[in-house]
Amino acid sequence: MSRLSFSPFLLSVLLLGPGVFVSGCASTYQVTVEADARPTADAAPRVSFRIDDKSVAASTGPLRRGEIANHLRAALSAQGLYEAPDAARADMVVEISYGIGPARVQQTVYQEIVNGRPAAAGEGLGPPPEGVARELMGYTALASTTVTREKHLSICARENRSAEAERPSEDLWRVHVSIESDSEDLRGHLPVLAAVAMDHLGRNTEGPTTTTRRDDDGAIRFIRQGF
Repeated sequence: MSRLSFSPFLLSVLLLGPGVFVSGCASTYQVTVEADARPTADAAPRVSFRIDDKSVAASTGPLRRGEIANHLRAALSAQGLYEAPDAARADMVVEISYGIGPARVQQTVYQEIVNGRPAAAGEGLGPPPEGVARELMGYTALASTTVTREKHLSICARENRSAEAERPSEDLWRVHVSIESDSEDLRGHLPVLAAVAMDHLGRNTEGPTTTTRRDDDGAIRFIRQGF
């Protein structure tokens, strides 16, 4: 699949649209992305799609699923793709899945000496003088606990072929994006994930890579506005 790019019109929307330049502080996200594109048996252009939501999250109702599909439509439209009016005749099926992972708890133990610097356990601050108890030297143990959850979005495009076709459908491209933080807000993170995925449709990252995005990024605002 050839490299996809923004159309001049959409670039003008992203760069010159109202409210793109926002003053003040904006949240910053570290997004992990992995993408790959696969050559197919034919080079026919594929520009129309139908969406197939594969997520099974019990808490995702019809309204929420529609909102997420709208994010995806916006991301795909930025690459010159459009939703087929007749789903059966779409060039490709775009499958999406998303969710939030279980809590990951990490605890780090530190040792500290009064008026000294803290150090992770194992690094050491040096032993107290021989015969002097650690307590008398002001040594103490500190523990730091962090809890994070992974928010993720996976998008896979494959050929739209009927069950009676001579050969099975082939995958065209895949993108997996994720953010790991202490937040449990999947809904608020999905526009960010979709915006990063938008930039990697039809590309190969040669393994996971990390990118940084601000909350006032033009692409994220475009995804949030949707259709």
